[in-house]
Amino acid sequence: APPSRSTARPKAASMAGEESSVATLAAALDWEVERAEDVCHELARRAWFLRALPARGDGSSAGSAYGFTHALYQRAFQNRVVPSERRRLHARIGAHLESIHRAHPGEVALRLAIHFEEAGDRDRAAQYRELVGFVSMQRFDHEEAVRSLRRALAHLDAEPGIADAELRRARLYLTLALALTHPHGFAHPQVMEAFERAEQHAIAAGAQRERVRALLGISSVHLGAGDPRSALPVVERQLEVVTAQPSALWFY
Repeated sequence: APPSRSTARPKAASMAGEESSVATLAAALDWEVERAEDVCHELARRAWFLRALPARGDGSSAGSAYGFTHALYQRAFQNRVVPSERRRLHARIGAHLESIHRAHPGEVALRLAIHFEEAGDRDRAAQYRELVGFVSMQRFDHEEAVRSLRRALAHLDAEPGIADAELRRARLYLTLALALTHPHGFAHPQVMEAFERAEQHAIAAGAQRERVRALLGISSVHLGAGDPRSALPVVERQLEVVTAQPSALWFY
């Protein structure tokens, strides 16, 4: 049987995924990269749980990478990680990936969101779920966009005291409204609800630009539904906001 001191590494690897770089695993374990490399190499050499992979070129590591020899090993080690250790490992892995992908976080937004969700860091989980939603819309994957944006909102709602939560909610609902137009059409009640929620949170945040955007969306939904009479008072509210704060119109 493999030495017990080596099981820490597969347990960390099970949190990182089926495949992971040595640098990511070293960050999870708070080890030097050389130490993690030595342990991984020995486990792979003996075919204990791990196998060596080609060096990764995705920015996650300048060196080696390893993967489990079978998905069942990953699952087994995941089951052996107690909740407190699980949160700690996910937090370290997320922080490491965040630091090396700082220039282009959208490339790993979903991985970051999942790691911070598992770490219990709802603030950063919401941040990266929002980014997943934005990236998904760019890829025309509106179903994933809606799902991730709703999860971002759920994280903000579940954690009191997150900085700028009302402003972030307003912006999330604005993006959600646009994502919902693709499967449902612009005049759908869910689109209207998202714009209305966006206005409510914009008012709470004192965010006039976001409020103008929400009002524009609400009036557009009324017009799209062939109801100009309901759109008129919304347009009047929009004009009141812009008259009081002309800069609110420059939201692009």
